[in-house]
Amino acid sequence: MSRAMILPLLISSMLLACSAEGQSVESEKPSVAQRVEPSAGTAEAFVEAINRKDVSALVEMASIPFQYRSQEWVSADDGYGFVLGAAEDQQIGDAGALRKFFEGLVGRVEIENEKISDLLPPGDSLLEEEMSGAPKAWSTLYLGLFLRGSGDVEHLAVVGLSSDSGKVGALYVN
Repeated sequence: MSRAMILPLLISSMLLACSAEGQSVESEKPSVAQRVEPSAGTAEAFVEAINRKDVSALVEMASIPFQYRSQEWVSADDGYGFVLGAAEDQQIGDAGALRKFFEGLVGRVEIENEKISDLLPPGDSLLEEEMSGAPKAWSTLYLGLFLRGSGDVEHLAVVGLSSDSGKVGALYVN
């Protein structure tokens, strides 16, 4: 018997043996996570929940781990105007800590404009200065830009949306 005939016979006999034992011989395909188109509505609902101080809604809309970045405005070195100061990053890794975090957040953050200004795809350079040095998790998120209000400077909030879950994975405020 030639080699060209042996291989098909060998495969056929293996398939028969597996089916006789009730085993599946289908090849397993790697599971691919469903992609979710990030929604401006999700980002807006998250901002509305911050303004209503609705901690339960925030916890429900957020993914774990959750990234938080805050950055204060400071006086420029030359004394004229303001520049962004050092960024502070936090990662919240469980539901209890997330609830506690949001309980504190709603007491200190308000976002004047609850309508999204722009929804930026991952890697967009518009917020390059604000995202400089941010943890890698930020690089995969769609970024919803909101205006928090202005005084001497324009304050921003950025809501990071996951395309894997459709949930809010991060928040930036300055």
